[in-house]
Amino acid sequence: MKLKLNFLPYFSFIPKKLNTNSTIFKIIKVFFIAFLLSNCIYLSFFENIFTQAISSFLAIWGLVLLLKSKSPKQYFWIGFFVGILWFWWIGLSSIYFDLNYLVPIVIILIGIVYGILFRICYLFKFDFLRLCGIFCLSFIHPLGFDWLNWGVYTVYGFFDPSYRGIICIFLLAYIIHENYISRYYKIAILLIIFFIGFQYDEKKSEELNLSYKLISTDISQDQKFLQENVSVNSDNLIKEIIQAINEKKELVILPETAFAFNLKNTLYEKMLKELSYQIIIITGAFNIQEGKTYNSTYIFKGGNSYILNKHFLVPFGEEIPFFKKTIQKYFLPNIAEFDQGPLQSKY
Repeated sequence: MKLKLNFLPYFSFIPKKLNTNSTIFKIIKVFFIAFLLSNCIYLSFFENIFTQAISSFLAIWGLVLLLKSKSPKQYFWIGFFVGILWFWWIGLSSIYFDLNYLVPIVIILIGIVYGILFRICYLFKFDFLRLCGIFCLSFIHPLGFDWLNWGVYTVYGFFDPSYRGIICIFLLAYIIHENYISRYYKIAILLIIFFIGFQYDEKKSEELNLSYKLISTDISQDQKFLQENVSVNSDNLIKEIIQAINEKKELVILPETAFAFNLKNTLYEKMLKELSYQIIIITGAFNIQEGKTYNSTYIFKGGNSYILNKHFLVPFGEEIPFFKKTIQKYFLPNIAEFDQGPLQSKY
């Protein structure tokens, strides 16, 4: 017996008189699907159990609607909006290089790249292979950066935060989409897959056996790196560390590039080493070594300092991933990028 129920129609709540062939409706439809595939990012702003519970199911709905899309154009535009909804923030880095006009250009280019990737996935003849192609996009790391990571679907909700949970989410979407399975078999298969991907063990966060304090600087980027502000900002950080010592804290953690200069062999490094006899200090700062500039983490403990140079750099924000010489020559002649540090295993 065939399953006659249409589990997840596109928009069952849309009036029938609405022209579903209109351009506006088509744009709304592909954007809605893209939003479902991106919902976990935006629902995370609402910290409540309801949004956390439905997030992964909305993602499944989005995958089902994606499979129902039978046009390469629809795949392209869904990918286009997914790219924008996931990575619009990358374009904002242009602001700090005084290239405000590049913000919309970068955002649109990112959308086009992911539109093309989704369009390539449509080239597969069968829906299952198309879904596998979409799943495999998570393993493509352009410019060495972990981009479209479907693992975010398992951060909240009922599914195990592992490949087991992610695969089950995609399988649930495929089984719901297919209509060749009889009703009762389909329900049984869905339940089996759901319980396979279910998170049975609650993951408990590991607690530090230390009394610690997190310091937030709340300094805007356009003011943080101005030379006239460096001394004042650094003095305020020292005061915060001393305050943590007075509060009997054992560890104090400062933000990335809290000290927005080369900290090595400076007066502030000496002060931090002295303070580290009373408290462990973890802070971000620059590290210039052998002609290279690193975005680094400094650890001060017992009068000693340890430096970890950042390996994974944000494209366009911390490094120029391609056409470096051309961009620096014609667009950013006075801007220096960070160099890539070794992997953690190399320390």
